Amino acid sequence: EHCVTEMITNIDLVEQQTIPWPEGTKSINWRPDNARIAYYFAPLTDDPQKVIININQKQVERTFTPVKGERTLITADINNLEYSRVFDFKTTEITDPKISWSPDNQKILVEDDKLHVFETSARNKIKSLEMQDTVVDAQWLPDNQSIIFETQAGAIKIITLDSQVIDAGVQGKLKNIALIDGGFIFATQ
Repeated sequence: EHCVTEMITNIDLVEQQTIPWPEGTKSINWRPDNARIAYYFAPLTDDPQKVIININQKQVERTFTPVKGERTLITADINNLEYSRVFDFKTTEITDPKISWSPDNQKILVEDDKLHVFETSARNKIKSLEMQDTVVDAQWLPDNQSIIFETQAGAIKIITLDSQVIDAGVQGKLKNIALIDGGFIFATQ
């Protein structure tokens, strides 16, 4: 129903709406209930940016005013009209992360080469999971308490929110895994 093009524009095919995000928007992720979005915002300039949002066949002009040197996690309604800066990555070593909501809509996984969890109820607080591995790809497990990830060495592992790492005993790509209730199916060639 919603898709994002390379120009970072949300096109709602059902409602025929076009919602562009400002320049510097990266890693957009819809909450599983589709009520909100989260995205990483690191604009290239500090200049205000005007975007035209087409909603219900009306044009709404919106100005996004970046904070100097901004690198933030933002949550917003799906039209990006009502948004809130919820975490400033300038306080961390995290740069250009990939983000994804937990299945219960309560946490956001922040992935660079390590894994970090932002609890939406604890604004301005992020927890880095302790691990030895370099992460290539990761995603939440349905239990909301564990994350399955692919290491740089190609191992598939699981980490709990209290940083307990479990080796799944397989090598491969996370994109070849389908999650099922109580486990996962691993596709190989």
